[in-house]
Amino acid sequence: MPFRAAVVQIGSVPFDKEATVDKVIRYIQEGAATGAKLLVFPEALVSAYPKGADFGARVGGRLPRGRDDFLRYHKSAIDVPGAEVDEIAAAAREAGVHVVLGVIERDAGTLYCTVLFFGPEKGYLGKHRKLMPTASERLICFVLSACQYITRGAFPDDYEAIQGDEPDTVLMRGGSVIVSPLGEVLAGPDFDGECILTADLDLDDITRGKYDFDAVGHYARPDVFRLLVDESAKPAMLNSVGFAESGD
Repeated sequence: MPFRAAVVQIGSVPFDKEATVDKVIRYIQEGAATGAKLLVFPEALVSAYPKGADFGARVGGRLPRGRDDFLRYHKSAIDVPGAEVDEIAAAAREAGVHVVLGVIERDAGTLYCTVLFFGPEKGYLGKHRKLMPTASERLICFVLSACQYITRGAFPDDYEAIQGDEPDTVLMRGGSVIVSPLGEVLAGPDFDGECILTADLDLDDITRGKYDFDAVGHYARPDVFRLLVDESAKPAMLNSVGFAESGD
């Protein structure tokens, strides 16, 4: 049965996870009001995609300010599960929608580009930490691409962006879009500012699209090719003073 989906093209409140979560919740409510049952938010929305930052990294060296930049970024990341996840889960349940949201996840001293999944009944459903993306992403049936739109003026005054420091300099220009399995653009792309784009999706179109190209079916050649993915969690081992070390 067809249903309405939405991509939410908004920017973070950079390095302010509380304010960014409040903004996400507000747009969950606005998206649900359009009749959408699925809301897709941009990558690394909570609480910043550090577009234009270099964290003081140079070949063969690091600048001291880069460590402070990383500290700020680390502090603005979220724990999963955690308080911010609980807030968004409650909003998804209250609005009766599914939510896909990109966050920067903090786990010990490491940051991950993570996507979180929420449902209208159970709230938080799970997460996926981003691996190396491949060109095959463009082969998926329906594509819901949610991009941030944000200008330099949204970042703190001491944020150094290589694109320039004028407040109206666009660091991420949006371009969110919804595309059918047959390549038909159903909504967008939009490059003008923050917005919500919606489209009514017929999941039967996924099967119709496989008639032309079935990337994981009869085109996959399972008789000669096998892909194994290790999905087991591998947390870092910490010694008594808190340093990560490998096991035997």
